[in-house]
Amino acid sequence: MTQWFWSGDHHFDHANITKHTHRPFADVQQMNDALISNWNNTVRGRDVVVYVGDLTMHHDLELVRYLFMRFLNGNIIWI
Repeated sequence: MTQWFWSGDHHFDHANITKHTHRPFADVQQMNDALISNWNNTVRGRDVVVYVGDLTMHHDLELVRYLFMRFLNGNIIWI
């Protein structure tokens, strides 16, 4: 059965977000790895994620696809 999720504001690769939001990570790579792992432990291949913004601070879509999107389960709809 396909599940639907709403998500946003992961801020992958945003080193300062750990300071602004008190995220408990030693560095940005540890944060990225944990976010991907948590996502994939929740979202399965056929699930749909409606994503409302701020996946990362990068503005180059091809870079974002290479760095993060290819690792995330599910079908992502960008808002």
